[in-house]
Amino acid sequence: YPATASTYAISVTWHKLKPWPDSAPGLKKLNDLGFVTSTLSNGNTQLLTDLAKFGGLPYAKILGAEDFGAYKPHEKVYRGAAEKLGCKTDECALLAAHLGDLEAAKSCGYRTIHIEREGEEAWSKEKAEAAKRKGWVDMWVNLGQGGFEEVARRFGGVENKTRQVNNDMEESARGGEYV
Repeated sequence: YPATASTYAISVTWHKLKPWPDSAPGLKKLNDLGFVTSTLSNGNTQLLTDLAKFGGLPYAKILGAEDFGAYKPHEKVYRGAAEKLGCKTDECALLAAHLGDLEAAKSCGYRTIHIEREGEEAWSKEKAEAAKRKGWVDMWVNLGQGGFEEVARRFGGVENKTRQVNNDMEESARGGEYV
């Protein structure tokens, strides 16, 4: 069936979603700190490229599930992304607002960073709290703490980044606060 103007307009809406306000400045700060930022989504690469361009999101790489012939949470996606980035999985961190995504990444060896977003988490509050208590999320950014900018702040300005990153992730996973 040929697409009508209205079905086309609905389908391209996904290509022009506004990012969270902290995303672009936080990604820039992470890039400036020397991290290689990348998408890793079940969306196709054209959609991800359009979203990055429309939202001014300065990702260094655009990766999507289509690059790996599988969809998240399949391990091929996480392992394939690390390989494409030239890293081992334990050298990668996934930042996400979805605990199911982080759980799958963690099972592949990734570090995990949860950014709470209003209306984004599919898990119940009880299940999310249990995940927080179990400590498999390495860094937890609470709602209202600044999202990507807070992640960059926690990583920034550290002389010995590796030691500090490990300490920050462990402390954050225990629910610690930062000044």
